[in-house]
Amino acid sequence: MGMIYGFFLLFFGPIPEEVGWRGILFNDLNKKSFKKAQIYVMAIWLVWHLPLFFIVGTYQYKLGILSLEFLFFCINIILQSFIMGYLFIIGNKNIFLPILFHYFVNLLGEMLNKSTMSEVLNIGLYGILLLSIILILHLSSTTKAVSPQVPHSRNK
Repeated sequence: MGMIYGFFLLFFGPIPEEVGWRGILFNDLNKKSFKKAQIYVMAIWLVWHLPLFFIVGTYQYKLGILSLEFLFFCINIILQSFIMGYLFIIGNKNIFLPILFHYFVNLLGEMLNKSTMSEVLNIGLYGILLLSIILILHLSSTTKAVSPQVPHSRNK
């Protein structure tokens, strides 16, 4: 049953969501502004998840609307969305990396028992990952800007 559920989780969550969110919406918005694309997609993706807090039987319903767990969920969604936007750009606008990240977030979320402490840890880890990605991209762009171009010599 676990393999079937893992398959279901991939094909009815991360794949269609990331095709829509990063593959279409983010990609179109990014043509005008990366920052605006990140913010708009994050806000829409967050609102997209809100109805789940009112559907009996969902993980989100069990958290409760406007609870501390609701706040943690929203912060996690915000951080994950920004991470997936950067992964989309890092992967040369290929949705494979955001799909993979999204899938493992969902899969681990389903497999692990969550507590307040684990949610705080998740937020911290996502924050560190996001800051690391931003720092690495910033350092690589400044290094490229100041590194001299070495002419290629042709050996005959």
